[in-house]
Amino acid sequence: MEAISEDGFAVLNADDPLVMGMARRTGARVVTFGHSETADCRILEVDGGFPDGITVRLSWKNQEFDVPTQFIAHHFSQAVAAAATVGLELGVPVEDICKAIGQTEVIPLRLSPHKVPGGPLILADCRKAPQGTLHLAFDALRVVDAPRHRIVLGNISDYAGSSGATYRKAVADGLDVAEELILITKSRSCTVAAQKADTEGRLRIFGTTREAAEYVARTAIEGEAILLKGSGNLHMERILLNLTSGVKCWENVCRIGETCFACGLYAHEFEDHARIRRRRGWARFWRGPKTTPATQSPSAQ
Repeated sequence: MEAISEDGFAVLNADDPLVMGMARRTGARVVTFGHSETADCRILEVDGGFPDGITVRLSWKNQEFDVPTQFIAHHFSQAVAAAATVGLELGVPVEDICKAIGQTEVIPLRLSPHKVPGGPLILADCRKAPQGTLHLAFDALRVVDAPRHRIVLGNISDYAGSSGATYRKAVADGLDVAEELILITKSRSCTVAAQKADTEGRLRIFGTTREAAEYVARTAIEGEAILLKGSGNLHMERILLNLTSGVKCWENVCRIGETCFACGLYAHEFEDHARIRRRRGWARFWRGPKTTPATQSPSAQ
């Protein structure tokens, strides 16, 4: 906060007391957003969801306006309000702000919707899974109009206390939203705890992403909504890719930080990845830098 010049401004979340404490650490102008009545850019209402996206109604200096978005969950309204606040404070016309936000696409695997032709709707939220935000993803699934709702739950992060208690609560909360919950874990303690939360036989437990993916493929019905929720290390996006493109890479611990979309080698066995990357690297080396006709040598022309 000290790095902000006095002629600049800080945009803070008025709903978070800890964030608002930062206001005391700067001499710059402070502009706030949020649901709070004290917010400069106040969230008045959030409507919609899947498939059309949410619409956020904002209030700014006695002016109210609607911001349509492609985001399908209501908690994205905070990010929408923050972005709008920056533009408004800089004097950007409301029409331009609404257009820019409305054209912003959902980041893949950050609660991104994927419709499988003739199959389920996948809500992919499998890059991060802090325990404290699981309910946000569950709430997004809850409001989707579908003949069946299911959750595939992977690794949970950032929790206090025992893993058993954490997974038991997560499973119980998930089964409150979905007709079936599919848990991916090899932990004995998590398995036992999760089973205690299931009193109606609606829990399925698998040790690997591949086993869960094969189960989903066997049992999927057209139009159902399936939430993929877990940390990125399990690469749960392969459950979606297995329904659309086919997957051959089922490595449990690939140690690659990027997604399977970015890696692009999910259609190849994991043992072949290093060889394919070397071959592609050599191909780029021999191909050399791209040139335009104006910079090509006479012999090349």
